[in-house]
Amino acid sequence: MSGKRFSGDKAKKNGFYLALAVCLVAVGIAAWSTYEAVQGYLDTEDNIPISESNTSSRTAEDNNFVKSTPAPTPNAQPTDAEEGTTGETSNTEETNTEVEENAPVAETGPLYLVSEVMIHPVSSETILKAYSKGTPVFSPTMKDWRIHTGTDFAAATGEEVKASANGVVQDIYTDFLLGNIVAVEHGDYVFYYCGLGEQFEVEKGEIISAGQIIGKITAVPSEAAEESHLHLEVKRDGAYLDPTEVLAQFKSADAE
Repeated sequence: MSGKRFSGDKAKKNGFYLALAVCLVAVGIAAWSTYEAVQGYLDTEDNIPISESNTSSRTAEDNNFVKSTPAPTPNAQPTDAEEGTTGETSNTEETNTEVEENAPVAETGPLYLVSEVMIHPVSSETILKAYSKGTPVFSPTMKDWRIHTGTDFAAATGEEVKASANGVVQDIYTDFLLGNIVAVEHGDYVFYYCGLGEQFEVEKGEIISAGQIIGKITAVPSEAAEESHLHLEVKRDGAYLDPTEVLAQFKSADAE
């Protein structure tokens, strides 16, 4: 019995060692396979070429990068290219300077010859209502007292109104009290010819001569109840003046 037991124990021991050897071999094989797989993966990564997407991304970054120009070294000598550029710039500046110096100078002066003599704008010198010099006077049309800022010269409806002197038409407009108006600059004075018809004979900005027809007598709304006339206002530096005094100041000796 003891001999059979010994043989069985020995067989068990041999089977144990055999199984252990098999396990060790299996572990070794598995470890070697893992090592080969890892090594092969690393070798593959080293040999992978850069993809087009990576190249595009890098290129885009490089294109967006702005290179800064290094500051010039003090007392550094310019290169041949720089010398050529500097010379061209200097020549261009000299040429431009010469052109500016030789350019014609715009003439500044009156657009017209200021008249030494003024004429009456209508044929009659009869005054229907004088300039009130700041004093209110009664208005038959408005039924109230108000300052008369101009002089009313008798004139028939449809009569031609002439420019009192050489000048330039500053404005043409309609006023609800004074009707259609042509404002003309005559030297230092601005004449307002009021109560004209809608058919103007001049245009804004036009240079006109003394005696030139600018319109025809129609009506002054705020003086419609009075006789037909031309309402003439005169200003100098924005202040009202007596039209008769201004006209008298420039009256020709022959007219006297």
